[in-house]
Amino acid sequence: MTNLKELFDTAVHFSGDSSQDALEVVMEQSSDDESSFAEIMRLKRFNRERLILAIQNASPEELEISAQRIKDALRDSADPSQRRQRIASPAFVRG
Repeated sequence: MTNLKELFDTAVHFSGDSSQDALEVVMEQSSDDESSFAEIMRLKRFNRERLILAIQNASPEELEISAQRIKDALRDSADPSQRRQRIASPAFVRG
């Protein structure tokens, strides 16, 4: 069974600098193999570490823009049609 991190590193090397393209290559290659739980957890840890590194290396301006985008998404909308709606209970529960 192929190590997913090695696949990812190889995919990054061949796809240039695009992590998303590399991840797609890894997922295509690894979808044929059955991944063990340990491999899946290693890949999750690797992706988490990559995300933390990206946040640490981001400029204050980039962080502020991202934070504002998240705040805007979480803020309640004045338009009720834009709010998420709760699904009503099934009829047999209401009766």
